[in-house]
Amino acid sequence: MPTAAEPPDEARPTKRGGRMSEGAAVEEVPVWLEVNGEPVVTWMCTPDQLEELAIGWLAGEGFISSVAEVRLRPCATDLGFWAEVPPDRFATVRAEQRTPVLASGCGAVATYLAEPGSLPSHPVIGTPPAAEALRQLFKSMFTQGRRYRDTGGIHAAALTDGLCLLAHAEDIGRHNAVDKVI
Repeated sequence: MPTAAEPPDEARPTKRGGRMSEGAAVEEVPVWLEVNGEPVVTWMCTPDQLEELAIGWLAGEGFISSVAEVRLRPCATDLGFWAEVPPDRFATVRAEQRTPVLASGCGAVATYLAEPGSLPSHPVIGTPPAAEALRQLFKSMFTQGRRYRDTGGIHAAALTDGLCLLAHAEDIGRHNAVDKVI
C-alpha cells in the first residue's frame, strides 16, 4: 500500500491501448570489452544479455566468425569482459586502422569507420518473408518487448527464420540490440 511519501505507480495509456508505468525509465550503464589484452570498446547499454552483446559485437566487427573462436571471461567486480580471439583475426581487424567518429546520440557516441571498399559484400540469401508474415513477426517482437511495454523508450531487434523469432533483444542503443541477437 503506497504511503504519502510513495505515490502509487501511475500508469498512462499508450498509443496501442496498453499501459505504461509513468515512472519507468530504461537503465543505461557502461560495459567495457578488452580483446587479447587491449581495450577495444566501452558500450553505453541496457545491462542485460551482455555476453550476447560482446559475442555479437566481436562477430560484427570481424574479430570472430563463430562463437567457438572466442573465450569470454566476465569481470567479477565490474561490468566488463576479457575476450581472447585468434591472434591473426585480431591483427587483421586492428590493421584496418578504422577511423574513430564521435556522433550524437543520447550522449556522446563513438564509432569506427572502415574504408567502404574493405568491407565484404554479402548477397541476400533466400526469399524475404511475405508482408503478412513480416507483420506477424513484428507483432511477436513487440509482444516479447517487456521494457518497450514498460517504458516505450527502447530499441528492439530480432532474428527470424521467416516463420518465427529465433532471438529477441532490447537495448537503449539500436546497434546494441542488433549485436545481442547476432
